[in-house]
Amino acid sequence: MKEIKPGYVILFLIIIYSVGFIGLSMPEYRAIFQAFTFGSLLLSAIILFLFHNTYKINHILAFLIVLAGGYLVEVAGVKTGIIFGSYHYGKALGPKIMETPLIIGINWLMLIYMTYSITGKMNLKPFAQVVMAASMMVSYDLLLEPVAIQLDFWSWGGNGIPLQNYLAWWVISAIFIAIWRGMNIRASNSVASGLFIIQFIFFLMLNLIL
Repeated sequence: MKEIKPGYVILFLIIIYSVGFIGLSMPEYRAIFQAFTFGSLLLSAIILFLFHNTYKINHILAFLIVLAGGYLVEVAGVKTGIIFGSYHYGKALGPKIMETPLIIGINWLMLIYMTYSITGKMNLKPFAQVVMAASMMVSYDLLLEPVAIQLDFWSWGGNGIPLQNYLAWWVISAIFIAIWRGMNIRASNSVASGLFIIQFIFFLMLNLIL
């Protein structure tokens, strides 16, 4: 994707997420824009990985570990309630297998990739990168959770979002990041930081209006 300037791609993503924000902010159009959630996440992931510089065997293996691992841990979470707490997915995230949307594995991969890429540019020691990236994941989830509930991504049983959810997010994220660091993955990507910031601001703003 060297022929396409990253700045143009970031501008395109800003437009897409801005339109999404406007649509979701208007109750009369919210259901329509909720239906585009699956497509917008998939488009974001495709754009992100088109700008990944090196597809070596260990990179593909690392991606599959998070793609499959993230999905399966969510399946186990839904089925047992042990990992994140008691929750179930709504209709907004698209088609499901074993009560878990297919896009969830892709979303885990996208988030792990972005946080790994960002922290990889900080010249951190391995342990520091694991801590930093996992903490970024939890910060993202803190903004995501209230919005996800309002938009029927998922809902929690009991009394609100359990602290267990955030602890599990941190631990699972740290494991994935540590695996990638151990595999010496290089996530060089010119749009990863921009996409993460766009999504972070998107959910921050939605928290203010929903």
